[in-house]
Amino acid sequence: MTEDVFQAVQQLQQLCCKYFYSSPYWTERTDRAISSILRNPSKSGNPDHLVRNTLSDARKILHRRNEICSFTKIKMCDDDFGHDIETIPDFRFKNLETVFQYEDWLERACLSDRDKIILNLLFHGSEAQEVAEKLGITIEQARVQISRTRKRAKACWESDINV
Repeated sequence: MTEDVFQAVQQLQQLCCKYFYSSPYWTERTDRAISSILRNPSKSGNPDHLVRNTLSDARKILHRRNEICSFTKIKMCDDDFGHDIETIPDFRFKNLETVFQYEDWLERACLSDRDKIILNLLFHGSEAQEVAEKLGITIEQARVQISRTRKRAKACWESDINV
């Protein structure tokens, strides 16, 4: 394995660990990227470019797979060790494509990191109180930030759609 591939795999593993519990989309995407880059361990090039390209390829694969068959809604169950795991498929769920579109758009959106954090918290069901706790601000300030973030996100979304 070349040093470039080794560094790229390390970057992808760090990214996968970062999103392991918070985003199944990113976990799947980085896992596919790691598999893809390890298919050709003698490849050379800028590790950042290798990461970018394999993540892009993985995104295309996931979107294509979603076009062919809808992903499944995940239900909660307990494993033998008392951990809550989400692994039982329900083939009636059709809205996961929207989740993937949102995750993909938010990754590329021209928004501040703070706005992206707020949007992710809201997307995953957080209320103003949880946003306030996460950001270390009062609930009133969180409500103002949420309102402003939604306004900026809406404008950014509309500009991206109309391009």
